[in-house]
Amino acid sequence: MYQLNDRSKASILKRTGLTFEQIQSMSLEEIERHIEKKIGRKLELKMPKNHYLQTTVRGPVWLFLNRINNFKKESKILSKI
Repeated sequence: MYQLNDRSKASILKRTGLTFEQIQSMSLEEIERHIEKKIGRKLELKMPKNHYLQTTVRGPVWLFLNRINNFKKESKILSKI
């Protein structure tokens, strides 16, 4: 089981309105409902602008820089092992 220091527990309580022990005993849906009730809106996933998923659309650049390997290249590398 996880062990948190008192400062971390206080931070969780302040942000969520739930103690760490309450969170451990609740389901994910219950935690989400409680937080949505506390903040007054529905939770949604917002990715920051520099998130790694946004860099994956730059595949041709990574291929050009040889930072993404294709299947043939991987097979060649693995055959040397």
